[in-house]
Amino acid sequence: MTKRETLLSFIVDNEGNCQSKNQAIDSKMSKFVAKITKEFENFCYEIENTTGLETFPQEGWIFVGKKSVVITKNGGYQVEILKEIPKELKEIMK
Repeated sequence: MTKRETLLSFIVDNEGNCQSKNQAIDSKMSKFVAKITKEFENFCYEIENTTGLETFPQEGWIFVGKKSVVITKNGGYQVEILKEIPKELKEIMK
């Protein structure tokens, strides 16, 4: 697998607080995460509806946009935003 360019990577604790390598943005990210938590839940339901499979809290998700990818792990507590869609993922989506 090729090396990915990551725009941002952070960890979210149980209270929704973010931790990253850049402490200056952590509080801003925490506020942002609070706003998008509901959207992640909606994505989860959408995945369940389109795949017919239940998703569980310990799982992660991959959200593919037109220009970037959001990867969540550990039930959404680790988040990585990629600058571009990896070639391997583009191949799968063809």
